[in-house]
Amino acid sequence: MARGRDKQSSGSKKPLAAPQKMLAGPQHPGANASPGQTMPLGTSAGLAAGRGAPSRYNELAGPQPPNTIRDVDPGNWYSPFQPIMPFGPPAVRYPRSFDYQTGINLDYAPYQFQKFDMLIAMSRSWGLLRAVIETRKDQLLRMPHAFQVKGKPNAKSPSIDKLTEFFRKPDGKTRYGTWMRLLLEDLLVIDAPTIYKWKSLDGTPLALQVLNGQTIKPLIDDTGRRPDAPDPAFQQIIKGLPMTNFDETELAYMPMRPTPQFPIYGYSPVEQIYGEVIVGIKRLMYQRDFWTDGSMPELIITVPEVWTPQQTAQCQAHFDALMSGNIQLKSKVRFVPGGMKPFDIKNANGDALKGDIDEWWASLVCFAFSISRAALIKPMNRASAESAKDTADEEGLHPLMNWVKEEVMDPIIQEDFGFDDIEFNYLPENEVDGAKQMTTVTGYVKQGVWTRDEAREASGKEPMGGAAAELSYDTATGPVPLEEAMEAARQTALAKPDQLEREAENHELAAEGSRKALDAPPDDGVPPGKKPPGSKKPGAKEVGKSAVVPFAKARDVKPLSRRSRKVTAAQSELEEAIAGMFDVMAPAISASVAFAVGDAVANQLGRGSAFGEIEVPARALQHIADEVTEGLDLDAFNGLVEPMEKALAEVGSEAADRGASQLRLEVGPEFGALTRIVHRDALAYATARSAEMVGMIRDAAGDLVPNPRAKMAITDTTRQRIREMVVSKLSPGEPFNLVRALEDLKDDVSGGPLFSRTRAALIAQAELGMAHSHGTMASLRRAAELGLTIHKRWSTAKDEHVCSELCEANEAAGAIPLEDAFPSGDLAPLAHPRCRCALVGVVQDEDQEEAA
Repeated sequence: MARGRDKQSSGSKKPLAAPQKMLAGPQHPGANASPGQTMPLGTSAGLAAGRGAPSRYNELAGPQPPNTIRDVDPGNWYSPFQPIMPFGPPAVRYPRSFDYQTGINLDYAPYQFQKFDMLIAMSRSWGLLRAVIETRKDQLLRMPHAFQVKGKPNAKSPSIDKLTEFFRKPDGKTRYGTWMRLLLEDLLVIDAPTIYKWKSLDGTPLALQVLNGQTIKPLIDDTGRRPDAPDPAFQQIIKGLPMTNFDETELAYMPMRPTPQFPIYGYSPVEQIYGEVIVGIKRLMYQRDFWTDGSMPELIITVPEVWTPQQTAQCQAHFDALMSGNIQLKSKVRFVPGGMKPFDIKNANGDALKGDIDEWWASLVCFAFSISRAALIKPMNRASAESAKDTADEEGLHPLMNWVKEEVMDPIIQEDFGFDDIEFNYLPENEVDGAKQMTTVTGYVKQGVWTRDEAREASGKEPMGGAAAELSYDTATGPVPLEEAMEAARQTALAKPDQLEREAENHELAAEGSRKALDAPPDDGVPPGKKPPGSKKPGAKEVGKSAVVPFAKARDVKPLSRRSRKVTAAQSELEEAIAGMFDVMAPAISASVAFAVGDAVANQLGRGSAFGEIEVPARALQHIADEVTEGLDLDAFNGLVEPMEKALAEVGSEAADRGASQLRLEVGPEFGALTRIVHRDALAYATARSAEMVGMIRDAAGDLVPNPRAKMAITDTTRQRIREMVVSKLSPGEPFNLVRALEDLKDDVSGGPLFSRTRAALIAQAELGMAHSHGTMASLRRAAELGLTIHKRWSTAKDEHVCSELCEANEAAGAIPLEDAFPSGDLAPLAHPRCRCALVGVVQDEDQEEAA
């Protein structure tokens, strides 16, 4: 079907004279004036046409404020003074969006057009930049998309069918993928994407033609804004002169990155790195000349010192003539005069043409377009590469997808076609990895998010219908309908008593009974807190000024479980903080270590050691390792102090408070003071340990300063491990290549276990375990100071993973005095890395105390 039309009849085959003739009709309010016609402002013709009438912005802006401020007195001491009276015409009361050039609409060949020419030329002259631009286009076009009813993504609609058919060839000639590439080219290179809207008789789009944004000049009104229709808003500059005008309903001009200083034009990624691209192109030309012109020979032979310049020139000419064009002679033996010495020229094969600066340029270009640089730089470990790629894709694609949706597609759908209930959406990208896709789809089905038919459709299979079309939830005995599973869970919840509330109620009843027993006088009339003369109530003990508390046997003071929800949450948060710090530090530390090792080797063996195989004596290697590790900057670890202090305080305080609360009846009125003291002990430990862990200590002002006596500091273990890796990679007494050794060392430091999540989890588990034990010990020690007889015992996890050598022996020792050491030599857990044991306090009654 023909996409063009005559202004008299939609079925006419008469060719169109010009685009503006096509637009004449009721759908264009300003079509009564001839397109492209201009009238002098201020003339009677101009006023009659409405072009010289007073600006409507004055009415919208309202009256102008007075020129003086009432509450400013120029005679006041150091007054701010009154502002300068505005120099603009009194009738102008509206602002300008930016300080535009006077007569900007008359400049039909602005400097911006010249810049467009340079940006386009640069994008086509540097292969690296062009590859990045095309990759970004490919990434966007790879994303699946669809037209959907708002709020009902799976609903069907005739409007969706019409839009789907229209956007197969949006301009009537070009398919959607190529059409979008044309639009993205102007967006990414000059940020001037432009669409001309050919319209039908009913005003809906007939074709959407991508124009060269380089030819479009935006116009502005007095405020610096785009003029409203039917006034001209754009001009197309052809052959250096304005060809025609367009109003804002005819042309969609959509810069993605305008700036407040010049908002009518965009600021493309190519323009953002304008200077770097110029230098990159010049470097490319230098590299090309190296291979085409050849400025460096691969071999130089010195001649005897007694030769004259004429003899040297004759020898050179003889060899040039002998070798030129004669490939067979290159492999034959040549005899040269005595005294000649050959020299191999380094980098004559082009090795020097590529260096770290090339990686920096590649990274900069990729960063400007927010795409992954993994394919353009030295290989990194797989996890880091995948993480960097995902981050780049997310940061770059999402803004681009939002621009396509909000600036291009949705306005066309909702404003031009009039389908207010339809929107354009990008769909989740199809998972390429079959195993991951199966795991995701299976999880959706098992949890009742998708039906089995929806999962089959997502996999390209035909739906089965019946039970497969219903949502189900997988249980241990098989899938059940989701509604039945939800109803069964609701009934179970209604029938089950609230366990937590019941335990709290029982605890309050027991506490109330104990308080009544304490307040009630004994049968013999002795006041509370006093013992009858010459008698002792079995199982009773006096604690300070509190009343007697009966005990039938020794009672455990159980700490907060180290597997409780609160401890687990704190450990997870701390592990994430440490792992995040490791991710930031690993690249910087690995590069710093490699540089320091290379510098130290050069100082020990000379600068020429970087080439070829070298050997490092054992004594020199020890000196190099010491120099590198001692000079290593690990101050970034200080960023862990705050999250570590928070986690240690939370777990330690909880364990201390739990221990103190279980001694509430024993300590009586001293309970409040006990709670405050143990809480303060836990916070003090958290403050001190969080600093000590990174090799620091807090001074009187609370600032972090180096701690020469820090114990179990991760900075010390990090230095020691790096020292071991340096010694291992340099292979004392064995020949090795320094460049390869340094690359391997960087990979081991950044991608090895030193900065891994496993180490982060181990540190978090160990530190919180020690804080847990310290909090328990604090509550027991403070209770002992109040007169209670406190023992302690070691409690293991009681599974097959318990350490038999240390932890089981500690548990077998039973209850021991509070300040005694367990068989392993520890006062409290932890006994070793990954130890999962906990400390349990034991309150002894008087009979056991006497027996002891």
